[in-house]
Amino acid sequence: MSQSNGKPIVEVSNLDVFFNTTQGKLHAIRSANWSVSQGETLVILGESGAGKSVSVHAATGLLPGTAEITGSIKFEGEEILGGSEETLRQLRAEKIGVIFQDPLASLDPCFKVGAQIAEIFTVHRGMSKSEAWAEAVKLLDSVQIPDPERRANQFSHQLSGGQRQRVVIAMAIALSPTLLIADEPTTALDASVQVAVLELIKKLRNERKMAVVLITHNIGVAASIADRIAIMYGGRIVEIGDTKEVLQSPRHPYTQALLASMPKIGAGASKRLVTITGTPPSLATIPGGCAFHPRCTRAIAKCSDVVPEIELNKNGSLHSFACHNPEEAN
Repeated sequence: MSQSNGKPIVEVSNLDVFFNTTQGKLHAIRSANWSVSQGETLVILGESGAGKSVSVHAATGLLPGTAEITGSIKFEGEEILGGSEETLRQLRAEKIGVIFQDPLASLDPCFKVGAQIAEIFTVHRGMSKSEAWAEAVKLLDSVQIPDPERRANQFSHQLSGGQRQRVVIAMAIALSPTLLIADEPTTALDASVQVAVLELIKKLRNERKMAVVLITHNIGVAASIADRIAIMYGGRIVEIGDTKEVLQSPRHPYTQALLASMPKIGAGASKRLVTITGTPPSLATIPGGCAFHPRCTRAIAKCSDVVPEIELNKNGSLHSFACHNPEEAN
């Protein structure tokens, strides 16, 4: 795992996000609190529709203008919520790199990949075309693409999925951002390429001392890269803490259910997988109280009426959870 110096890059406090829809106002994110420090990786984990991407993109100004956002978002100690679009655009250009899920959709098929990287340097660093091209080739080499000069002269459809994702990573880190957002960066890749891409992100994080926020629904991905994990359900963070504590001593029933549903090596073919009954709620129809209570085996009467506040473990660790009826820690 990485070594954080404790300096927060992003601090999100009491974040709420609303969207106006044909069904009325949708409350997508509810009182979210999270932060990530220089050199640290925070993984936000949960099922599809939990609000993971909305929470992170709200914090970096990537949501559409129709979103209503309240709370506090500080970037390197400065409040950015409510800032001008120009300020946010400059921030994203200079200090925030983003890796999206589908690298093919992130690249322009009409231009060589080297030209797309080089454009970043001509626009933001004022380099000549030859200087920018040389920097693009160096970047492709730094993300471990073999024969970078030849690959720079190719189009995105001529590259493999793993190579395309490395090109997108190169573009994301081109201007040496202090924050890297990785939104499901390995979903479209096969298992061996997933491992290589995650190792590359870890290597770049350590070399460049970036803060990394990675969004995923894959517990294995989270376990392999995270310093801390935040579990999201129904637009809320229901558990957050050190990776080892969250995965080895989960307190929230949803986290416990996610871990129990994972296949286990050596369990045998006859061992049935544990499933979570029911389905995740739509963000347009979140149940009252704890959103997980209709699917929870430990639900009590209070769970359907009162939203549980997130609280620290009794041992004083930074591992915290939001549950009215948690199991005792292991």
